[in-house]
Amino acid sequence: MPKTHWGGVDVLVNNAGGGVGGWIATVGDGDEAREAFETNYWSPLALVQALAPAMSRRGGGAVVNVTSMAQVSSWPGFGAYAATKAAFAVATETLAMEHSDSAIHVMEVIPGPVDTAVQGETRLAPGIERMLDRSPMGDAPTLARLIVDGLESGKARLIYPRRARIAYLLPALVRWHGRRLAARTAAETDPAAREALESLVVRTGSMGDEIAQQAREAWERSRGR
Repeated sequence: MPKTHWGGVDVLVNNAGGGVGGWIATVGDGDEAREAFETNYWSPLALVQALAPAMSRRGGGAVVNVTSMAQVSSWPGFGAYAATKAAFAVATETLAMEHSDSAIHVMEVIPGPVDTAVQGETRLAPGIERMLDRSPMGDAPTLARLIVDGLESGKARLIYPRRARIAYLLPALVRWHGRRLAARTAAETDPAAREALESLVVRTGSMGDEIAQQAREAWERSRGR
């Protein structure tokens, strides 16, 4: 069917994501890290480049970029992933500035922990529960409704769950606290286990490596899904 039948794209939602787990000195600029940036940063920007100019010509549209609270707080083994989200968040903020006087509505969605399969693989990192368990857990259907509401009301930024706003507003405090928790975890980790972790690189996400897939499936089973 000719694409003209459907008209142009009015709302772009950049929600696809993936990642890489591993220590920064091990991940480096390897294929896994580059794939994470391709998925989480370059691909959504390519879509913005392809679709936003047409929105401007038609006199309206919306771009919804889903970043992450990882932009303000990382954890050992999550640095490369956090960097992709931080980069995407800065690009989104700039995009919003550039279209502040246009008919394109730019909204950044910043999820904290949300009850999806990604929580399974996230918890592969030793000790990360200490940080995650201090944060409220949201659910995907509620977040989806809030995104629709945000689009309808012209919201520029949506942080969910609501209590995660504190972390966004006080990133220095969150990072200080995260470093303390990470240091405590490191002191309690067996040296042999630590050495094994230092050499591990894992592709994460729904198309990730087997260890990530198994963790995702286990999380889903624990939720009765």
